[in-house]
Amino acid sequence: MKIRENHQVSTSRRDYYKDIFLGLNDEEKPVLILNILNDLEGLGHPVWTDIRGLISGVANAPSVKIPAEAWNGDRLQLFLSEMDTAVDQKNPERVLTLAYTCLEGFFKAFVRKNIPSARWRK
Repeated sequence: MKIRENHQVSTSRRDYYKDIFLGLNDEEKPVLILNILNDLEGLGHPVWTDIRGLISGVANAPSVKIPAEAWNGDRLQLFLSEMDTAVDQKNPERVLTLAYTCLEGFFKAFVRKNIPSARWRK
């Protein structure tokens, strides 16, 4: 604490531990948090699965089952899974590309179903 006082930095416990945490690299931060959660759970505190899920990259969004007749259900299911992965990887460009592709597919399926013209049936 003397070092913090000499550098005119807050000596509160909150700021001390916050500075330690912020000094860790991105690979060390989740390890520290998971170790703290393990210690808390070992002392009888409730399991914090939501925090563990966020740290581990588990998507908290509900899973969706798409019927096969909607565009191409299997393909859409694959795209949604890839979108979840891209969100977890903080890759918004990939999410947008996949969303646009899904929108095009749904529009094409809608047009084919609702416009009886033979030229759409190709």
